[in-house]
Amino acid sequence: MRDKGDHWEYLCVYVDDLMAIMKDPDKFFAELSKIYKLKGLGPPKYHLGGDFFRDKDGTFGWGAGTYIKKMLVNYEIMFGSPPRNSLHPSILLIILRLMEAPY
Repeated sequence: MRDKGDHWEYLCVYVDDLMAIMKDPDKFFAELSKIYKLKGLGPPKYHLGGDFFRDKDGTFGWGAGTYIKKMLVNYEIMFGSPPRNSLHPSILLIILRLMEAPY
């Protein structure tokens, strides 16, 4: 994280995954690609279990729809289909909305 005066820049690192939040990430990655072989460049879509997207008004957002879908598949593999009434209706509604989110 660094203060650039009129904005902040963030560099998130996890093992060999990078996410740069800055005004000109292309310039940053162009310099980095002179030293390292990079893949998966561009706006983030999925990173460390989270889905990234922009709302209709351009607001950057994060969701867990892909993670929830994977967990439901894993549950079914291990235990079979979950009972229909195992979740409180409000939680089920939230999960269904997340699964329909525009990622």
